Amino acid sequence: HWKDGRVPSAFPQCRAATRRYSSSDPNLQQLPSKGDGAALRQILVAPQDYVYVSLDWSGQELRLMAEASQDANMLSCYVGENKRDIHSMVAVQAAPFIWGRTTTYEDFAAMRKSQDEDEAAKAALLRSGAKTTNFATQYGAQAPKVAIQLKTDEATAQRFIDAKDATFPGINKWKARVEGEAESTGLAYTLLGARRHLAESVSSPNSWIRSKAARQASNFWIQGSGAEMAKLTLGRMWASGLFSGGARASFVAPIHDEVVFLVHRDDAVQVVRQCHSFMVAQYADMKVPLASSLAMGRDFSCPVEVGEEFTDEQVQEAVGKLFE
Repeated sequence: HWKDGRVPSAFPQCRAATRRYSSSDPNLQQLPSKGDGAALRQILVAPQDYVYVSLDWSGQELRLMAEASQDANMLSCYVGENKRDIHSMVAVQAAPFIWGRTTTYEDFAAMRKSQDEDEAAKAALLRSGAKTTNFATQYGAQAPKVAIQLKTDEATAQRFIDAKDATFPGINKWKARVEGEAESTGLAYTLLGARRHLAESVSSPNSWIRSKAARQASNFWIQGSGAEMAKLTLGRMWASGLFSGGARASFVAPIHDEVVFLVHRDDAVQVVRQCHSFMVAQYADMKVPLASSLAMGRDFSCPVEVGEEFTDEQVQEAVGKLFE
C-alpha cells in the first residue's frame, strides 16, 4: 500500500459458491496452522503492546451436520448432560477392524488419559484416523481419497468409513433426502433459506455432473450455513463499534472457521469477552449449541491455547505471559 507499506489481502464475500469468504493476494487462508509450515504465520508480528487473537468455531461443520441430520448419536456429542467425543465414538466402532478387538467408549476414554504412554499413543492414533475420516467424508470423500489422507490402504480407509456410517446412520439418510429434493426442485438451501440454483446441473444428460450436483446440495446446506454464521458474527462485531474506535483493536481476517483480530493488551479482556459472545450467539433456530476456542499470541500463529471456556482472569494471565 502506498501509504503504510503493508500488503493487504482481499477477502471477496461471494466468489465461492458456498458464500464463504475467499482470500487472495496474498491468500491468508492458505497459511498452514500446523506442522513446519506454521512458521510462516510467525512472520506476521503484532505491533508493540498488541496481541493477535484467534477465535475458532469448535467443530462448526460437525455441529451443523448434527443439527441437519438429527442423528441421535451425533447429537449426544453436543447436547445433554453426558456429552461424548465425536471422534472417539467412531474410533470405538473402528477398533474391531483396526485392533482386532472391541472396546467400550469408557475404556477408550480411559486409554486416552492413560499414564502408559504406549496405551495413550495407541488410542490417540486410532482417534486421529477417525477424526480424519469424519472431516474427509463430510463432503462425500470415498476410500481412495480418505486412504491418501490417512496414509494407509483403501481397505483400511473403507473400514474407517464404515465405522463412521455405523456410528452416525442419520447422516446418509439426511444427505439422501436433501439430494433427492434438489433433484426434484433444482434448489439447495441453507438453514436461513439462502438458495443455490442447481436445476441445470441436476437435469444434465451427463451422469457425473448430475451426481456432483446432488452432492453440492448437501454440501451447500453445511458450508453455506457456516458462511451465514460467520457473516452474521462479523456483522455483530462491526456493529459493536469495537473495531471502529470502541477499543484499541483492529480486525484482521476471517480464516475459514476462525476469526482473527489485533487488540491492545489493556483492552484484551473486554474485546475477547465480547467477541467470544458474538461467536457463540444463536444462529437461526439451531438446537445444537455453538462453541468457540480462544488462542492468542504475539504473532499470527497464536501459539497460546486458552480453550473454549475461560474466565477474564485467564485471559489476562495469558496476555501477561505473552509479554514476559
